[in-house]
Amino acid sequence: MRAVTALRVTGAWWVLPLIFLGTSVLGSSVTPFLSGYPASDLASTSLALGLVAPVAGALVAHAFRGFPKFMRSQPAVRSGLRVVLRQWWPLLLGIPAAACLGLLVAARAVPDDASSWSLLLLAFLTLLGFASMGLLASWGLPVVISVPLVAAVGFGWLSWIPSTDNVWLHNMNATFPACCSDDTRPARIALAAGTCVALVLVLVALALLGTRRWARLPRVAVAAALVMALAAAPAVGIAVASRSHHLTLQAVEERTTALTCKRSSGTDVCLWPEAKERAAAVGERVKKLDDALRERGFPAVGAVTQGGRDHRAVSVQAADDLTDADLTYSLAAGYVDRAVGCLGAVGESRDARVAFVALLGGLRTADLDGVLPPQQVVEGHRAVAMTPAGARRWFEDGLTDVPCPGAS
Repeated sequence: MRAVTALRVTGAWWVLPLIFLGTSVLGSSVTPFLSGYPASDLASTSLALGLVAPVAGALVAHAFRGFPKFMRSQPAVRSGLRVVLRQWWPLLLGIPAAACLGLLVAARAVPDDASSWSLLLLAFLTLLGFASMGLLASWGLPVVISVPLVAAVGFGWLSWIPSTDNVWLHNMNATFPACCSDDTRPARIALAAGTCVALVLVLVALALLGTRRWARLPRVAVAAALVMALAAAPAVGIAVASRSHHLTLQAVEERTTALTCKRSSGTDVCLWPEAKERAAAVGERVKKLDDALRERGFPAVGAVTQGGRDHRAVSVQAADDLTDADLTYSLAAGYVDRAVGCLGAVGESRDARVAFVALLGGLRTADLDGVLPPQQVVEGHRAVAMTPAGARRWFEDGLTDVPCPGAS
Protein backbone atom coordinates (compact mmCIF):
# COMPACT_ATOMS: atom_id res chain seq x y z
CA MET A 1 0.00 0.00 0.00
CA ARG A 2 1.34 3.39 -0.98
CA ALA A 3 2.18 5.83 1.80
CA VAL A 4 -0.44 8.36 0.68
CA THR A 5 -3.12 5.67 0.65
CA ALA A 6 -2.10 4.40 4.10
CA LEU A 7 -2.24 7.92 5.52
CA ARG A 8 -5.74 8.43 4.12
CA VAL A 9 -7.19 5.01 5.01
CA THR A 10 -5.93 5.02 8.61
CA GLY A 11 -6.83 8.66 9.25
CA ALA A 12 -3.19 9.43 10.03
CA TRP A 13 -3.35 12.54 7.83
CA TRP A 14 -5.23 14.32 10.64
CA VAL A 15 -4.20 12.19 13.65
CA LEU A 16 -0.46 12.82 13.36
CA PRO A 17 -0.72 16.65 13.23
CA LEU A 18 -3.12 16.46 16.18
CA ILE A 19 -0.68 14.36 18.20
CA PHE A 20 2.23 16.64 17.33
CA LEU A 21 0.38 19.85 18.18
CA GLY A 22 -1.14 18.36 21.33
CA THR A 23 2.22 17.18 22.62
CA SER A 24 3.90 20.49 21.81
CA VAL A 25 1.23 22.61 23.49
CA LEU A 26 0.81 20.38 26.53
CA GLY A 27 4.56 19.95 26.93
CA SER A 28 5.08 23.71 26.85
CA SER A 29 2.21 24.36 29.28
CA VAL A 30 3.60 22.00 31.95
CA THR A 31 7.13 23.38 31.53
CA PRO A 32 7.01 27.13 32.13
CA PHE A 33 10.79 27.34 32.53
CA LEU A 34 13.41 25.60 30.40
CA SER A 35 16.79 25.07 32.02
CA GLY A 36 18.78 24.29 28.87
CA TYR A 37 19.63 20.89 30.34
CA PRO A 38 18.10 18.48 27.76
CA ALA A 39 17.43 15.61 30.17
CA SER A 40 15.65 17.91 32.62
CA ASP A 41 13.61 19.70 29.97
CA LEU A 42 12.60 16.48 28.21
CA ALA A 43 11.63 14.94 31.53
CA SER A 44 9.43 17.94 32.27
CA THR A 45 7.74 18.01 28.87
CA SER A 46 7.18 14.24 29.01
CA LEU A 47 4.39 14.91 31.50
CA ALA A 48 2.34 15.65 28.39
CA LEU A 49 2.34 11.91 27.71
CA GLY A 50 -0.15 11.57 30.55
CA LEU A 51 -2.83 12.87 28.18
CA VAL A 52 -1.34 12.23 24.75
CA ALA A 53 -0.65 8.50 25.21
CA PRO A 54 -4.20 7.57 26.35
CA VAL A 55 -5.69 9.57 23.48
CA ALA A 56 -3.30 7.96 21.02
CA GLY A 57 -4.13 4.46 22.22
CA ALA A 58 -7.86 5.19 22.03
CA LEU A 59 -7.51 6.57 18.49
CA VAL A 60 -5.73 3.40 17.37
CA ALA A 61 -8.43 1.25 19.01
CA HIS A 62 -11.13 3.20 17.19
CA ALA A 63 -9.36 3.17 13.83
CA PHE A 64 -8.48 -0.56 13.94
CA ARG A 65 -12.04 -1.69 14.65
CA GLY A 66 -13.37 -4.19 12.13
CA PHE A 67 -10.04 -4.73 10.39
CA PRO A 68 -9.42 -8.28 11.75
CA LYS A 69 -12.99 -9.24 10.80
CA PHE A 70 -12.42 -7.95 7.29
CA MET A 71 -9.17 -9.90 6.99
CA ARG A 72 -10.89 -13.16 7.93
CA SER A 73 -12.60 -13.08 4.53
CA GLN A 74 -9.25 -12.76 2.75
CA PRO A 75 -6.88 -15.63 1.87
CA ALA A 76 -4.32 -16.13 4.66
CA VAL A 77 -1.19 -15.87 2.52
CA ARG A 78 0.82 -13.35 4.56
CA SER A 79 1.70 -13.03 8.20
CA GLY A 80 -0.42 -10.66 10.22
CA LEU A 81 2.64 -8.62 11.10
CA ARG A 82 3.34 -7.86 7.45
CA VAL A 83 -0.30 -7.09 6.69
CA VAL A 84 -0.83 -4.82 9.67
CA LEU A 85 2.44 -2.92 9.34
CA ARG A 86 1.89 -2.37 5.62
CA GLN A 87 -1.41 -0.56 6.22
CA TRP A 88 -1.24 0.67 9.80
CA TRP A 89 2.34 1.88 10.11
CA PRO A 90 1.27 5.56 9.93
CA LEU A 91 -0.52 5.16 13.27
CA LEU A 92 1.59 2.48 14.98
CA LEU A 93 4.92 4.15 14.19
CA GLY A 94 3.81 7.64 13.15
CA ILE A 95 2.10 8.48 16.45
CA PRO A 96 5.22 7.80 18.58
CA ALA A 97 7.38 9.72 16.10
CA ALA A 98 4.99 12.71 16.04
CA ALA A 99 4.77 12.78 19.84
CA CYS A 100 8.55 12.62 20.26
CA LEU A 101 8.96 15.46 17.78
CA GLY A 102 6.42 17.42 19.81
CA LEU A 103 8.42 16.78 23.00
CA LEU A 104 11.59 18.07 21.35
CA VAL A 105 9.81 21.21 20.16
CA ALA A 106 8.32 21.84 23.62
CA ALA A 107 11.67 21.28 25.32
CA ARG A 108 13.57 23.23 22.65
CA ALA A 109 16.31 20.69 23.11
CA VAL A 110 18.32 18.15 21.18
CA PRO A 111 19.44 15.10 23.17
CA ASP A 112 23.15 15.35 23.90
CA ASP A 113 23.82 12.45 26.26
CA ALA A 114 22.67 8.92 27.07
CA SER A 115 20.09 10.12 29.61
CA SER A 116 18.25 12.46 27.24
CA TRP A 117 18.33 9.92 24.40
CA SER A 118 16.99 7.28 26.81
CA LEU A 119 14.11 9.56 27.79
CA LEU A 120 13.20 10.08 24.14
CA LEU A 121 13.42 6.34 23.44
CA LEU A 122 11.23 5.61 26.46
CA ALA A 123 8.64 8.12 25.22
CA PHE A 124 8.66 6.49 21.76
CA LEU A 125 8.26 2.97 23.18
CA THR A 126 5.54 4.11 25.58
CA LEU A 127 3.49 5.55 22.71
CA LEU A 128 4.16 2.39 20.69
CA GLY A 129 3.06 0.31 23.68
CA PHE A 130 -0.23 2.18 24.00
CA ALA A 131 -0.77 1.94 20.26
CA SER A 132 -0.22 -1.83 20.56
CA MET A 133 -2.66 -1.95 23.45
CA GLY A 134 -5.22 -0.08 21.37
CA LEU A 135 -4.76 -2.57 18.55
CA LEU A 136 -5.19 -5.57 20.88
CA ALA A 137 -8.19 -4.06 22.65
CA SER A 138 -9.97 -3.27 19.37
CA TRP A 139 -9.16 -6.76 18.08
CA GLY A 140 -10.41 -8.62 21.15
CA LEU A 141 -13.20 -6.39 22.49
CA PRO A 142 -16.16 -4.40 21.14
CA VAL A 143 -15.20 -0.86 20.21
CA VAL A 144 -17.52 0.62 22.86
CA ILE A 145 -15.38 -1.13 25.47
CA SER A 146 -11.93 -1.00 23.89
CA VAL A 147 -11.73 2.77 23.34
CA PRO A 148 -12.65 3.88 26.90
CA LEU A 149 -10.64 0.99 28.38
CA VAL A 150 -7.43 2.03 26.66
CA ALA A 151 -7.98 5.69 27.57
CA ALA A 152 -8.67 4.84 31.23
CA VAL A 153 -5.68 2.52 31.58
CA GLY A 154 -3.39 5.03 29.92
CA PHE A 155 -4.55 7.95 32.03
CA GLY A 156 -4.31 5.92 35.24
CA TRP A 157 -0.82 4.64 34.46
CA LEU A 158 0.74 7.89 33.32
CA SER A 159 -1.22 10.55 35.23
CA TRP A 160 -2.46 8.96 38.44
CA ILE A 161 0.64 6.95 39.37
CA PRO A 162 2.93 10.02 39.68
CA SER A 163 0.58 11.32 42.39
CA THR A 164 0.97 8.19 44.56
CA ASP A 165 3.69 7.42 47.09
CA ASN A 166 4.48 3.93 45.77
CA VAL A 167 8.20 3.82 45.06
CA TRP A 168 7.88 0.81 42.74
CA LEU A 169 5.34 2.52 40.50
CA HIS A 170 7.37 5.71 40.35
CA ASN A 171 10.36 3.77 39.05
CA MET A 172 8.67 2.10 36.09
CA ASN A 173 6.61 4.99 34.77
CA ALA A 174 7.34 6.84 31.54
CA THR A 175 7.11 10.26 33.20
CA PHE A 176 9.62 11.77 35.61
CA PRO A 177 7.80 14.57 37.46
CA ALA A 178 10.64 15.06 39.97
CA CYS A 179 13.42 15.15 37.37
CA CYS A 180 15.75 16.84 37.19
CA SER A 181 17.82 19.40 39.04
CA ASP A 182 21.05 20.64 37.48
CA ASP A 183 22.93 17.95 39.39
CA THR A 184 20.74 14.91 38.72
CA ARG A 185 19.60 12.75 35.82
CA PRO A 186 16.86 10.13 35.37
CA ALA A 187 17.73 6.94 37.23
CA ARG A 188 18.94 4.30 34.79
CA ILE A 189 17.01 1.59 36.60
CA ALA A 190 13.78 3.60 36.21
CA LEU A 191 14.44 4.09 32.49
CA ALA A 192 15.08 0.36 32.09
CA ALA A 193 11.95 -0.62 34.04
CA GLY A 194 9.74 1.80 32.09
CA THR A 195 11.14 0.54 28.80
CA CYS A 196 10.43 -3.08 29.75
CA VAL A 197 6.83 -2.25 30.70
CA ALA A 198 6.21 -0.79 27.24
CA LEU A 199 8.02 -3.63 25.48
CA VAL A 200 5.75 -6.25 27.05
CA LEU A 201 2.73 -4.75 25.28
CA VAL A 202 4.60 -4.45 21.99
CA LEU A 203 5.93 -8.02 22.12
CA VAL A 204 2.52 -9.50 22.92
CA ALA A 205 1.04 -7.72 19.89
CA LEU A 206 3.91 -8.94 17.69
CA ALA A 207 3.44 -12.50 18.92
CA LEU A 208 -0.26 -12.54 18.06
CA LEU A 209 0.35 -11.03 14.64
CA GLY A 210 3.17 -13.39 13.78
CA THR A 211 1.14 -16.06 11.99
CA ARG A 212 -0.83 -16.15 8.74
CA ARG A 213 -4.02 -17.15 10.58
CA TRP A 214 -3.87 -14.22 12.99
CA ALA A 215 -7.24 -12.81 11.90
CA ARG A 216 -8.95 -16.11 12.75
CA LEU A 217 -7.86 -16.10 16.37
CA PRO A 218 -10.92 -16.12 18.67
CA ARG A 219 -11.63 -12.70 20.12
CA VAL A 220 -11.74 -14.22 23.59
CA ALA A 221 -8.16 -15.44 23.11
CA VAL A 222 -6.99 -11.97 22.08
CA ALA A 223 -8.84 -10.41 25.03
CA ALA A 224 -7.20 -12.92 27.37
CA ALA A 225 -3.78 -12.10 25.91
CA LEU A 226 -4.44 -8.41 26.49
CA VAL A 227 -5.37 -9.02 30.13
CA MET A 228 -2.23 -11.11 30.64
CA ALA A 229 -0.12 -8.40 29.00
CA LEU A 230 -1.57 -5.72 31.27
CA ALA A 231 -0.75 -7.92 34.28
CA ALA A 232 2.69 -8.96 33.05
CA ALA A 233 3.88 -5.45 32.14
CA PRO A 234 3.97 -4.06 35.71
CA ALA A 235 5.26 -7.41 37.01
CA VAL A 236 8.21 -7.21 34.64
CA GLY A 237 8.73 -3.57 35.60
CA ILE A 238 8.88 -4.47 39.29
CA ALA A 239 11.30 -7.31 38.56
CA VAL A 240 13.64 -4.93 36.74
CA ALA A 241 13.33 -2.14 39.33
CA SER A 242 13.98 -4.58 42.19
CA ARG A 243 17.55 -4.98 40.92
CA SER A 244 18.27 -1.66 42.63
CA HIS A 245 18.32 -1.31 46.41
CA HIS A 246 18.23 2.49 46.30
CA LEU A 247 14.88 3.30 44.72
CA THR A 248 13.46 6.74 45.48
CA LEU A 249 10.19 8.48 44.68
CA GLN A 250 12.14 11.00 42.59
CA ALA A 251 13.59 8.25 40.33
CA VAL A 252 16.80 10.25 39.82
CA GLU A 253 20.50 9.69 40.37
CA GLU A 254 23.66 11.77 40.38
CA ARG A 255 24.52 13.41 37.07
CA THR A 256 27.83 12.41 35.48
CA THR A 257 28.03 14.85 32.55
CA ALA A 258 31.49 16.33 31.98
CA LEU A 259 31.86 19.90 33.22
CA THR A 260 33.02 22.83 31.11
CA CYS A 261 35.84 24.68 32.87
CA LYS A 262 37.00 28.25 32.33
CA ARG A 263 39.18 30.69 34.24
CA SER A 264 37.18 33.80 35.02
CA SER A 265 38.33 36.81 37.12
CA GLY A 266 41.20 34.73 38.44
CA THR A 267 38.98 31.79 39.49
CA ASP A 268 38.67 28.33 37.98
CA VAL A 269 34.96 27.96 37.26
CA CYS A 270 33.64 24.52 36.20
CA LEU A 271 29.96 24.46 35.20
CA TRP A 272 27.53 22.15 33.42
CA PRO A 273 27.57 22.63 29.63
CA GLU A 274 24.23 24.47 29.58
CA ALA A 275 25.52 26.98 32.17
CA LYS A 276 28.95 27.67 30.68
CA GLU A 277 27.93 31.18 29.57
CA ARG A 278 27.52 32.13 33.24
CA ALA A 279 31.18 31.55 34.05
CA ALA A 280 31.99 35.28 33.78
CA ALA A 281 29.15 36.26 36.14
CA VAL A 282 30.17 33.60 38.65
CA GLY A 283 33.80 34.72 38.47
CA GLU A 284 32.85 38.33 39.18
CA ARG A 285 30.80 37.35 42.25
CA VAL A 286 33.64 35.14 43.50
CA LYS A 287 36.15 37.98 43.20
CA LYS A 288 33.95 40.31 45.27
CA LEU A 289 33.38 37.65 47.91
CA ASP A 290 37.07 36.68 48.04
CA ASP A 291 38.10 40.30 48.70
CA ALA A 292 35.78 40.45 51.71
CA LEU A 293 36.87 37.04 53.01
CA ARG A 294 40.57 37.86 52.80
CA GLU A 295 40.05 41.12 54.73
CA ARG A 296 38.81 39.01 57.66
CA GLY A 297 41.42 36.28 57.34
CA PHE A 298 39.08 33.64 55.90
CA PRO A 299 40.17 31.18 53.19
CA ALA A 300 39.29 32.32 49.70
CA VAL A 301 36.74 30.52 47.56
CA GLY A 302 39.53 29.27 45.30
CA ALA A 303 37.65 27.20 42.71
CA VAL A 304 33.99 26.77 41.84
CA THR A 305 32.17 23.70 40.57
CA GLN A 306 28.67 22.38 40.00
CA GLY A 307 27.27 19.13 41.26
CA GLY A 308 29.75 18.75 44.11
CA ARG A 309 32.19 17.15 41.67
CA ASP A 310 35.26 18.45 43.53
CA HIS A 311 35.20 18.50 47.33
CA ARG A 312 38.01 21.08 47.31
CA ALA A 313 35.91 23.56 45.30
CA VAL A 314 32.84 25.54 46.29
CA SER A 315 29.64 24.15 44.77
CA VAL A 316 27.33 26.63 43.08
CA GLN A 317 24.06 26.75 41.17
CA ALA A 318 24.28 28.77 37.96
CA ALA A 319 21.01 28.34 36.06
CA ASP A 320 20.00 31.03 33.56
CA ASP A 321 17.15 32.32 35.73
CA LEU A 322 19.39 33.07 38.72
CA THR A 323 20.19 36.71 39.43
CA ASP A 324 23.55 38.00 40.68
CA ALA A 325 22.10 37.96 44.19
CA ASP A 326 21.11 34.33 43.72
CA LEU A 327 24.63 33.49 42.56
CA THR A 328 26.12 35.16 45.63
CA TYR A 329 23.76 33.27 47.93
CA SER A 330 24.59 30.00 46.19
CA LEU A 331 28.31 30.69 46.59
CA ALA A 332 27.79 31.44 50.29
CA ALA A 333 25.90 28.18 50.79
CA GLY A 334 28.57 26.25 48.89
CA TYR A 335 31.34 27.93 50.89
CA VAL A 336 29.76 26.86 54.19
CA ASP A 337 29.08 23.36 52.88
CA ARG A 338 32.73 22.99 51.92
CA ALA A 339 33.75 24.09 55.39
CA VAL A 340 31.32 21.57 56.93
CA GLY A 341 32.53 18.83 54.61
CA CYS A 342 29.30 17.82 52.91
CA LEU A 343 26.52 19.08 50.64
CA GLY A 344 22.93 19.44 51.73
CA ALA A 345 23.58 20.18 55.40
CA VAL A 346 20.80 22.00 57.28
CA GLY A 347 20.20 23.66 60.62
CA GLU A 348 20.21 27.01 62.34
CA SER A 349 23.99 27.08 62.76
CA ARG A 350 24.52 26.54 59.03
CA ASP A 351 21.92 29.16 58.11
CA ALA A 352 23.60 31.77 60.28
CA ARG A 353 26.97 31.14 58.64
CA VAL A 354 25.47 31.20 55.17
CA ALA A 355 23.91 34.56 56.02
CA PHE A 356 27.29 35.81 57.27
CA VAL A 357 29.12 34.84 54.07
CA ALA A 358 26.30 36.15 51.86
CA LEU A 359 26.38 39.52 53.63
CA LEU A 360 30.15 39.66 53.14
CA GLY A 361 29.51 39.01 49.43
CA GLY A 362 27.38 42.15 49.19
CA LEU A 363 23.84 40.91 49.82
CA ARG A 364 21.43 42.97 51.90
CA THR A 365 18.93 41.84 54.48
CA ALA A 366 16.15 42.25 51.92
CA ASP A 367 17.94 39.80 49.60
CA LEU A 368 17.75 37.13 52.30
CA ASP A 369 14.10 37.68 53.25
CA GLY A 370 12.19 34.48 52.69
CA VAL A 371 15.42 32.60 52.00
CA LEU A 372 16.83 32.31 55.51
CA PRO A 373 15.10 32.64 58.92
CA PRO A 374 15.25 36.24 60.20
CA GLN A 375 16.95 35.18 63.44
CA GLN A 376 19.85 33.60 61.54
CA VAL A 377 20.17 36.69 59.32
CA VAL A 378 20.42 38.83 62.45
CA GLU A 379 23.12 36.51 63.81
CA GLY A 380 24.98 36.84 60.51
CA HIS A 381 24.89 40.65 60.84
CA ARG A 382 26.33 40.38 64.34
CA ALA A 383 29.19 38.26 63.02
CA VAL A 384 29.91 40.81 60.29
CA ALA A 385 30.27 43.46 63.01
CA MET A 386 32.74 41.35 64.99
CA THR A 387 36.50 41.70 64.82
CA PRO A 388 38.10 39.45 62.17
CA ALA A 389 39.47 37.12 64.86
CA GLY A 390 36.13 36.96 66.65
CA ALA A 391 34.25 36.26 63.42
CA ARG A 392 36.62 33.41 62.57
CA ARG A 393 36.19 31.83 66.02
CA TRP A 394 32.40 32.17 65.78
CA PHE A 395 32.37 30.67 62.27
CA GLU A 396 34.58 27.69 63.12
CA ASP A 397 32.93 26.92 66.46
CA GLY A 398 29.52 26.71 64.83
CA LEU A 399 30.61 24.23 62.16
CA THR A 400 30.66 21.42 64.73
CA ASP A 401 26.92 21.93 65.24
CA VAL A 402 26.11 21.35 61.56
CA PRO A 403 25.27 17.68 60.89
CA CYS A 404 25.76 16.17 57.45
CA PRO A 405 22.82 14.37 55.85
CA GLY A 406 22.67 10.77 57.02
CA ALA A 407 24.97 11.36 59.95
CA SER A 408 23.85 9.72 63.17
